Amino acid sequence: MSVHRALLVAGEMSGDVSDAVCRAIAELLRGDDDEASHVSFEVDEIHLSLRVFDRANAVGLRLWPASEFFAAWVVADPARWRNKTLVELGAGLGLCGLAVASFAAPRRVCLTDSDPVVVRNLAYNAQLNGAKADVADLDWTSFADEDSELLKQSDLSLVAADCVYDPDACPALAAVLRRFARADARIWLVNAIRDRDTWASCLDTFTRHGLALLDDVTLTASTAIDAAPRTLLAPSLWERHKGAALRGDLRLVEVGLRSAPFQ
Repeated sequence: MSVHRALLVAGEMSGDVSDAVCRAIAELLRGDDDEASHVSFEVDEIHLSLRVFDRANAVGLRLWPASEFFAAWVVADPARWRNKTLVELGAGLGLCGLAVASFAAPRRVCLTDSDPVVVRNLAYNAQLNGAKADVADLDWTSFADEDSELLKQSDLSLVAADCVYDPDACPALAAVLRRFARADARIWLVNAIRDRDTWASCLDTFTRHGLALLDDVTLTASTAIDAAPRTLLAPSLWERHKGAALRGDLRLVEVGLRSAPFQ
């Protein structure tokens, strides 16, 4: 196992790996074993493929459990997204948004990230799947209402998958979520809980920004995925994610303007 991969695995098992650490390691190892591969999902006659990288900026160029969970929920309940506009925040590979584009007949999908390498790979993945999805650079630290036509969309939803992993990034994330909440967007936050202190710290930050948990749909989504006639994930992978959801190690919540504290 490479040093970089070993550090990522260790971080996933024991806590958080910051963007800065991943970028520094990727820079040191640039050009060494940085080959791309493709991961594919198939449901009925629909194929969804993603280009992934093991090394360079691994935070944004690898698959994460939360995006797989959310994508499986999309396949199980596509009507929820029909004729809606979905923005994926910190999209990484774009699995959440591309699942909506491929299976749910939305009005529009926009995949966003701030890392130039990730944004280029997002565009590649959208083109690879022939998806009607826009790709845009969205930096949490500089996002403002007046800069974004996304906030003017009707029937707007936003998903952020595995975006809660670094307390230092949470104030900027919370500010973006609040702006979308004030634009009447439905906001879905799906996250693996690798470090409960980090999760709690970020939720406190959200509360200070006027946000709250409106609904926890983790178990409802798990039940829907189990009962669905079509499935996105291999049975063994789904059982692993379902187990994490039942233990509280993977959560899917709806976030909005504060009317009650986070739980």
